[in-house]
Amino acid sequence: MVEPSIRDRWFRLQIVVFGLCFLGACTSETGVPQRLTGGDEGQAGPSSPLTERIGFDFFGSSIEQQLADAEAVADCMANEGFEYVAWVPPEATQAGDFVGDSREWASEWGFGASTLLFPAELVAPAKGYGDLDDVEASNPNLEIMQALTPGEFQAYGKALFGTQPSAGLRPSDAGCIAAGVDEDRVRIVNEILSEFEIELASLDARVLAHPTMLEFEEAIRECVEGEGFQWTNRDQAEERFLALASAIGVETDPSPDNKAELVKLQEAEIALALAEYDCGGSASERDLLEATVRAEVERDFIESNSASLDRILEGQDQHARSAGN
Repeated sequence: MVEPSIRDRWFRLQIVVFGLCFLGACTSETGVPQRLTGGDEGQAGPSSPLTERIGFDFFGSSIEQQLADAEAVADCMANEGFEYVAWVPPEATQAGDFVGDSREWASEWGFGASTLLFPAELVAPAKGYGDLDDVEASNPNLEIMQALTPGEFQAYGKALFGTQPSAGLRPSDAGCIAAGVDEDRVRIVNEILSEFEIELASLDARVLAHPTMLEFEEAIRECVEGEGFQWTNRDQAEERFLALASAIGVETDPSPDNKAELVKLQEAEIALALAEYDCGGSASERDLLEATVRAEVERDFIESNSASLDRILEGQDQHARSAGN
């Protein structure tokens, strides 16, 4: 049994991405602001062979998918008699301008672990996250909702969000916010996951275990340790600083001593993040390399399972023909 279920992750991700983007906070599943394909030079990795094969972004997180889904939400709301503007937060439309991928950002926020764990107003003078006022202010749908009467607001929310979504519900149960998750897309994903859940869940592990990635990470490790730091990999570093920051207790006891301890921890995180960046470990370098390796891994998966994928996608064609009759 795979834990967490990749099937549940897919469905929840569709709903959560729509909901968070509506609120002006597109994030990754970890809660850290989402990184987009690109980098300091705006480099984009190779496209996903799996996306090309099945005809849509399997995990629904690409910019193109978000924009298409936002249009579907707007059309659905119009059919329900409400105004909704197809909108994606500005951060999610600028490839190459994403969190954590510049030396300037690393020098300010490190990995974004201990530095963005607590609200700024709670932990100052230590670093913390601010609010989303600037992003929210640019969302035209919030202005629309604020102009509604209480009764209209309730009806608007029901049309937009429908029944509180959970795994197993059809997209139609989740209101217009899930309009982009059409029934046929759900069918394709369900059939693919029923047949290949374990294989798909292991894709990340196969990418990270690829000789190209291992060689890259080893070069980073040798360089960072040569600068006098301990290093395993970025994930381990982020988890360590998150755990250490949580253990300080500043959230329950924001005393001057605890805040001072958090400041020292954040300084250590920033120093390590800068060392990784200077050793060639920027997010854009890693993401570009991972995308290249993932494309190779996905091609292997498609080649090994071509007949089964053909059978599943033939069902898509039959569905389209039936809908046209």
